[in-house]
Amino acid sequence: MFSVIMSLMEHPMEHPDRVGPNDPPHHKCPHFHAIPAGRPDLHKVFPYRPGYWE
Repeated sequence: MFSVIMSLMEHPMEHPDRVGPNDPPHHKCPHFHAIPAGRPDLHKVFPYRPGYWE
């Protein structure tokens, strides 16, 4: 049996309070964070357009 365990977090409201020259560009739009269990080095961010999933 094969299983994958990961953390998936959605930040649908962006980060309007954390947009600046020292902040990552994905803070300007809604996005997901995907982090495989035990492998934070494989952390990926997936930005998307507002309303894309509706």
